[in-house]
Amino acid sequence: MSNKTISYGNRLKFTLITLFIALNFAGPPESQADSDSPPPLEKHKTLVIDIESLKPEFGLQLFGAPSLITNSQTGQFFTNQGYPGTNASTPTISAFGLMVDYQPWFLQFAGAFDFGATLALNPILSSSEAIVNSILSIYTLGLQARYQLRLFSWQPLIPVVGYFADNLFYSFQNPSGSGQAVTGRALVHGPMFGVWLLLNWIEPSSARQFYINSGASRSYLTFEVRQMTTLDGKSLNVNGRSYLFGIRMEF
Repeated sequence: MSNKTISYGNRLKFTLITLFIALNFAGPPESQADSDSPPPLEKHKTLVIDIESLKPEFGLQLFGAPSLITNSQTGQFFTNQGYPGTNASTPTISAFGLMVDYQPWFLQFAGAFDFGATLALNPILSSSEAIVNSILSIYTLGLQARYQLRLFSWQPLIPVVGYFADNLFYSFQNPSGSGQAVTGRALVHGPMFGVWLLLNWIEPSSARQFYINSGASRSYLTFEVRQMTTLDGKSLNVNGRSYLFGIRMEF
């Protein structure tokens, strides 16, 4: 056998050994590697998202005021309209509603400004007599502008100041029990102030997960005080202070 034949044999053996090593140490096929990898969404969930660095532009706030208008504010109105009873027995009007607002990103350099609208129903929770036909007999449409004093990330308490203007529409049953209803509106306005508790600060990991699931980057518990003044003295006079409690989300 010639040296040339031996040389070809050695080369063949070397090629086969190299191929064997490559096949054993190259790792799993591409299809298997893909099946063991988490899907794209799962990869996204493992990321640590700095939600406090985001600048939300829209707010959604649910609120309630068990005593928006007390009997001390409405007593004279119902007495003048001829409803039986004294001022002390007249109803307390509540509020349960929704605020939607826009927060321009370019006004978020030192705190944030928001401009929005309010829609609320005003049921009567306490009364000596039925004076409305339904829960829709009293409702509110309004506007508000607020400033949020938010100076640093993860600030737990956010002071808020602003101004509001609401139209309170009402329709009461006739005092005699029959005839035309007593209808009208009261244009109520005034300053407001309050404080919001940032829920993200209490549980950051849950806040990040909530952002992934819903898109809401911040959540708050809200408390606001409104100083109400009625412009139209011929209508229901709503003068005094009201307290609003609620929950807020920003997107």
